[in-house]
Amino acid sequence: MKKRRYTAAIRRAARRNLAKARAALRRQAAADSKVDHPSHYNAGKIEVIDAIDDWGLGFCEGNVVKYVARAKHKGNELEDFEKSCLVSEARD
Repeated sequence: MKKRRYTAAIRRAARRNLAKARAALRRQAAADSKVDHPSHYNAGKIEVIDAIDDWGLGFCEGNVVKYVARAKHKGNELEDFEKSCLVSEARD
């Protein structure tokens, strides 16, 4: 009887640890996706940074293209359009 309780207690502890580990992995995956290639980065077939690199754009030009290209996919278009205007004005 004691052995059965002991085994059950070990199984419960293992399930709790497994659940904690899975939750930690989900949190890490969510954090990674917000930093490394979030959904608005590759909404189309080409990632914006690849186009900027291929076209040989400089910092300011690249940022204008980046803000305009991603604006529709981030949720706040006006803010990104305003950012692109600020960057283009800073270039002048």
